[in-house]
This record gives sequence, C-alpha cells and structure tokens, in this order.
Amino acid sequence: MSAPQQNNETSRAQRVLTFMSVAIFGLCALSFIALIAAPALGVTDLTVAPWPTILVFPVIGLPVCIVLIIAVLIINIRRRSR
Repeated sequence: MSAPQQNNETSRAQRVLTFMSVAIFGLCALSFIALIAAPALGVTDLTVAPWPTILVFPVIGLPVCIVLIIAVLIINIRRRSR
C-alpha cells in the first residue's frame, strides 16, 4: 500500500504574491544603487525627472514588499493547517 500523497503544490495566489514581492524588492535595491551611484555619475540636482521617483520608490516599495511577504506567510500557514 502506498502512503497518501500530500498536496505540496503552491497556489497561484502564493506564487503571484511571492514574485511581486521579489520584483518590488529588486526595484527598490536598484533604486538604492542608483541613488548611491548618482553623485559619482555627476548628478547634482535630484529634483529633476526621474530622480524624485527614484527617491520615493523605496519609501513606498519596501513597506508594500513587507505586506506581500506577510500575506504569503499567512497563506502558507493557512494551507499547512488544513
């Protein structure tokens, strides 16, 4: 007799939330790198486009990333409790 198989598949929602959080975190990391490299590249005025967006993106993106990770954890905990 074979043992009953467990359903270890991840749900579509969990995969989407995971990839969204990774993408947002990656964009935040790129914007940090751009901000660090800007003075070395000769950027003196951070008030002209696209620098205000690059400055604000980590402020919004990192909390959103944390919320998405918490949502993935909640989905995973609920799935394991069944």
